[in-house]
Amino acid sequence: MARILAVVALLFASWVVSAQPAPQAVGDDKTVLLLNVIESDVTNSHLGVTIFSNYEKKLANDWDIPGWASQQVTELFRQGGYRVVALAVPEDRVAAIRSYKHTRTGWSKFKLEPGFASWLWAEMDKAGAGHAFILQDFAKQYAFDVPVKYSGYGVVSLHGKQPRQAFLYANIGSHFVTRGQVELPNGVRNGDADCRIKFDPSEIAVDDYERLAVSDLVPYREKIESIILRRIRQDLTFAKLIPGAFEKCDGF
Repeated sequence: MARILAVVALLFASWVVSAQPAPQAVGDDKTVLLLNVIESDVTNSHLGVTIFSNYEKKLANDWDIPGWASQQVTELFRQGGYRVVALAVPEDRVAAIRSYKHTRTGWSKFKLEPGFASWLWAEMDKAGAGHAFILQDFAKQYAFDVPVKYSGYGVVSLHGKQPRQAFLYANIGSHFVTRGQVELPNGVRNGDADCRIKFDPSEIAVDDYERLAVSDLVPYREKIESIILRRIRQDLTFAKLIPGAFEKCDGF
């Protein structure tokens, strides 16, 4: 009997530990820790006539889109009454976020992976922040019935060396996390966040779009930045973190 009681007591103790509430916010409720893991490369992505003609090229550049995006986030949060503290995210954490290893699937929502959550809470405490804002680029399917993805931001073209269609795009997303919050809130619907801008592919004078250079995309840089800014603003207005109405993208 004594042994049975001891086992029951141990199980109860384990349940009590696992049932403890998440740690409460200890930082400033108006301070946000920014984790910006957007890649610096511009993407040239193509959906070919066959799977063998698909490609995705990453183009190095001196645009510093991540730095520019951090400035935009800081200013937008300022309009909402928040102060932003930028975190230099370690490479292993950058890799975890980009590969979605910082989250787990819950019953109806994604949750922060426990090890990542503990690290994030500690970094928020160091910064005196009550919230964190994780900004990243991601891969997305061309269409619901096309199981091929394009990632990041830049230009995406369809069919042929001299494509029939081309779009400027930015697959940018974010999570706003409160200290102690494990479940990630639902964000903007995929369709409402499809902010591609169609343009005439013949505007770029190249024989083969696979050989596009960054210099070919310079005239389109401001439009690409405008899509990124629109996506960030969408996420913040959708979550009611800054003034203004949520605006859906116009489609393409």
